[in-house]
Amino acid sequence: MGKKKHKEGKRVGKFCALKANKCEPPCTSAPPNKYRENCEPPPAGWDKLTYPQQFRKFFSRRRPWEAHHVLCVSAVNSVFTGRSSGITKIVKQTEWCINNKNNMYAMPMWGHTLRWYINAAEPGFRMIKLADGSVWHKSSIPPPPFENIPQHNYGHGDYIEEVKTKLKRIAAKVKEGKESHEIKVQNLRDDIDDASIYFKEKLDERGQRCGGTHKAWDMGLRASGDSKSDWYKPFSMAASPREITFPCTAPSKMFSGEMGRRIGKHVQFMWTNIG
Repeated sequence: MGKKKHKEGKRVGKFCALKANKCEPPCTSAPPNKYRENCEPPPAGWDKLTYPQQFRKFFSRRRPWEAHHVLCVSAVNSVFTGRSSGITKIVKQTEWCINNKNNMYAMPMWGHTLRWYINAAEPGFRMIKLADGSVWHKSSIPPPPFENIPQHNYGHGDYIEEVKTKLKRIAAKVKEGKESHEIKVQNLRDDIDDASIYFKEKLDERGQRCGGTHKAWDMGLRASGDSKSDWYKPFSMAASPREITFPCTAPSKMFSGEMGRRIGKHVQFMWTNIG
């Protein structure tokens, strides 16, 4: 069975929880929201950076940066647009669009990070070479333009559950409130907007763990094979990241483990899809 695709969502009344390249009526966003163009901050300097990714069984495609919905499409629809929400009438009257700028965030995938730090031609890590032919376990290139932004395909599932939990609390607060219908509509919109800001700030904070992603990568290079290294933490979207050992083992520096397999596939696709 293939991987599950992101749910595209739906609209209910004035509430737009549908992922769309360009929003159309009945979505009330004006001008119409375009989710990739609305990413804040935009992918400045890395908007053209792609990597080859397997597509179906025998094909590959160029994978660009990910336009991440901070309040994820699946989480928002799970809590608000179903019949079991308990606040359907309130939701239908709430003018809000999931593709608005506050809710969009440009993020890299592991493939972008590997393309930056891995020399597919050798293949090997880009490290500083010393006069005696040895290497200093430190990156020989500057930080990527997406420095300190977690990887969209690492910790995403845990992140969605975290978002769901917060949105359920918002829905319960609205349902149990004694305010008028009009006030509940305004409160729901305000609380959802606040949640977007909250999680965007959380992603920013998580990307700064261990001094940020570039310092953490160098930490991984120095502690290759050390299962106690925290190098992986700023790369994860999750509050409590799943541990990953750095993808090579000392002293051989051969790619190994889960990330090593990912690198091997990345190198293979780089060789068969030059560019």
